[in-house]
Amino acid sequence: MATAVQLVEELPDTMAALFRGENDFPKVAALAVGVRALEPPDGMQDAVTGEKITADGLRHGLVARVEARVLPKAGGRSLRRHRDAITRAVAAVAQRTAEQRHMRVCEDRHVEFRSDVDAMAWLNVYGPADDIAAIKAMVDATADAAKTADPGEARTVDQLRVDVLAQLAWASLATGHLGGCEHGSRLGRRRSRSPGVPTAIGSW
Repeated sequence: MATAVQLVEELPDTMAALFRGENDFPKVAALAVGVRALEPPDGMQDAVTGEKITADGLRHGLVARVEARVLPKAGGRSLRRHRDAITRAVAAVAQRTAEQRHMRVCEDRHVEFRSDVDAMAWLNVYGPADDIAAIKAMVDATADAAKTADPGEARTVDQLRVDVLAQLAWASLATGHLGGCEHGSRLGRRRSRSPGVPTAIGSW
């Protein structure tokens, strides 16, 4: 119902494209949800139109600009690419709104641990994209360096990535210092005393 109201009141061109068969409902719904991010703090005025913010927080001028940016190519995009385009459009036309949303969601950053069978487990990390990208770059670079330094390395890149994080964690716990010491060494061989019992690998 909320999406239907938005189509009529805020996204008429999108609704017309849906009726013409140029767009499907999942993409229409994605745009409706995406422009809800244009809700600013109470009492603000729209920087483009100058209109006072309504109770719904939907700023007609900015919504129309987002729609104009994403609608022409929506039919040829996958749903994921369409959502990415909406996010970029919202950030482009309402940078302050995007920054405020980012600050709010940063408060939800967390690490989730979930055990699995055969003495295995999952670790999911949710946080700012720059920080997550830095973590991935670190494990990728260290795993690639291990492969390059030792042509006989039998571990896969995915296995090395996990071992990088494990080595960092065990060294930190053993010494009380993040990373184990000021300067880390090349990723070492994995040594395990028994199945399911992790040990530190290599030296830092």
